[in-house]
Amino acid sequence: MKKKKIFIGILIFLVASVGLALLSPDEDTEQSTPDTTPAVVSDNELTANEDEVPAGNELANPYEGRKAEIYDIVLSRIESGDYLNATITDIKLNDNLGTDTEGDYILLVYGSFDVKNSKETGNKLLRMYADDLMASVAGEGVTEVIEGAVFWEDDYNNRTVKYAYEFEDGNFIITDVMGE
Repeated sequence: MKKKKIFIGILIFLVASVGLALLSPDEDTEQSTPDTTPAVVSDNELTANEDEVPAGNELANPYEGRKAEIYDIVLSRIESGDYLNATITDIKLNDNLGTDTEGDYILLVYGSFDVKNSKETGNKLLRMYADDLMASVAGEGVTEVIEGAVFWEDDYNNRTVKYAYEFEDGNFIITDVMGE
């Protein structure tokens, strides 16, 4: 039994030594210069800077036509500076496949809220920001967005809050709240 323990100990030592030797650079070999040949990147791979999140609310408009106009309305309201401690991370305009009307959209806004607060204070601020954003869209005469949702990541309270809206009689009416 004692010989078996010694053998296992020696075996573990050897495996660990070989593993360390493979991980550490060989001092006797010349260091090669880095390859400066540009790498080929396919459309499905990220380039060095594509995985970085833009600072602030620097979002690029991916749409054309009326969708682009609606996107710009939402973005300009957000960039007004009135939403303190809030950053919008994404704006999406999806075609509403639930109606027969061509050109109806569902607006999805994703944001992050990062300030020390209670859940109650966070609820009031996040709802106020979501209500204001949707009211601004309606106030700009956007009638093509018939449903919308604003999602907030409340980093301090470690939760996601969602406010859902439907367009009715020229205004957005809140229809669902989750996460408060």
